[in-house]
Amino acid sequence: MQELVAALLLWMGSNTSLGYQGEIIPDVVLVSPAALAVVMFEGDVPEGVDVDRMRVAGLYNFKDQTVYLRDDIDLATVPGRALLVHELAHFVQFEQGIPERLRCKQALEPVAYRVQARYLQYHGERVPFSQAHVERVSTCS
Repeated sequence: MQELVAALLLWMGSNTSLGYQGEIIPDVVLVSPAALAVVMFEGDVPEGVDVDRMRVAGLYNFKDQTVYLRDDIDLATVPGRALLVHELAHFVQFEQGIPERLRCKQALEPVAYRVQARYLQYHGERVPFSQAHVERVSTCS
């Protein structure tokens, strides 16, 4: 897994403005939707949240420098790796101190989605999200 992560970080450095020259490579852990919800809500999943219906595919946890992806994501496919690239974009953003300059964490999403879209297009795949979706998930409340 570390080789894949290193290769994707190198790809980002060569193909996007979000270059990373650091030495740290984040861990990547594949987890069930329930386990992902626990990480997402920092251990306290709100009552009424149906973890099996959550549309979150992954997240980067800056506290433990780990990318968490749903265990049903196939990293042998371009779309699966594109989801990992999205989360690695967040890793690079945190390593570069970008979140400290923003109003909210949601403001990190447009760059991560652009990097994900570029990866998909680079490999001849269709981008499965719209600009409207990116704007919706990027809005600071």
